[in-house]
Amino acid sequence: MGILCQVGNTSIGTYALGQRIITLQTKSEHCEHGFLFQTLLGPKMQRKIDVRGTGSTAKGIKSRLFVKIPMSAPTLTEQRKIAGFLGAVDEKITQLSRKRVLLEDYKKGCMQQLFSQKIRFKDDEGKDFPDWEEKKLGEVANIVGGGTPNSEQDEYWGGEIPWFTPTEMKSKYVTDSVRTISASGLKKSSAKLLPIGTILVSTRATVGDLSIAKKECCTNQGFQSLIVKDENHNEFWYYWMVANKKELLRRASGSTFLEINKSEIAKIPAQRPHPDEQRKIADFLSALDRKIDLVGQEITHASSFKAGLFQQMFV
Repeated sequence: MGILCQVGNTSIGTYALGQRIITLQTKSEHCEHGFLFQTLLGPKMQRKIDVRGTGSTAKGIKSRLFVKIPMSAPTLTEQRKIAGFLGAVDEKITQLSRKRVLLEDYKKGCMQQLFSQKIRFKDDEGKDFPDWEEKKLGEVANIVGGGTPNSEQDEYWGGEIPWFTPTEMKSKYVTDSVRTISASGLKKSSAKLLPIGTILVSTRATVGDLSIAKKECCTNQGFQSLIVKDENHNEFWYYWMVANKKELLRRASGSTFLEINKSEIAKIPAQRPHPDEQRKIADFLSALDRKIDLVGQEITHASSFKAGLFQQMFV
């Protein structure tokens, strides 16, 4: 259920409303519009709205019931201070969110320029690196599938070996999995123990999600993971795979769900830079990722801070 409320004392022009929208006009002698807006966003008021809502398919609340919801309000002076403070926190979160979007867009643009070789790095002496070599993915990495131990054998599960499924590929690095398997489970299945630094690539149903393993691990059969060979930098190839996800999808097939097999992945053409240029590209993009992650942490911190304020102010 969602309710959009227009609060304030000034006109914003002519507009039309849908059936499930309520507008509120504050009475200036009783309520500051910014305070009302923040109150409506608070978890306490959201619960009050939710319990009064009706409907099985699309939950809603009638305006006559909405306006009867009780709320507490301090003096207008305190209302203005609360609204101003929370509004400043909202603005900070908005600014950080915009910054993150800009950084993400900048990173995408850099990846396009780098992998198309429109931007090239120099070596440590300021000289050009050699031309990129024409390769196939099967030449730069060993491609390893996964497997699942028998779920009816309890001794195969709950061990110390991380065992990943495609739904867990949500970040650049992964360490701990939801489920783990034992040494016997690994031995008695087609799962393979993958070294640290392996690029885990989901290749069934969800095609092209990927992460870098921070621990020795294994995967289920929904993966074809890349163990990069000598003279190759795993983080460079991680970013290359991110930039070329569309090629995985183009080569995937299946009527029930999409899947791409090992042989198809091995045939994907790729241009390989000199190892030192691979490292420079990976270091540059990793630095951008760290900046994006830092902004994300600031957004989380500011959002948590505001949630704490809601609990203290709107008790």
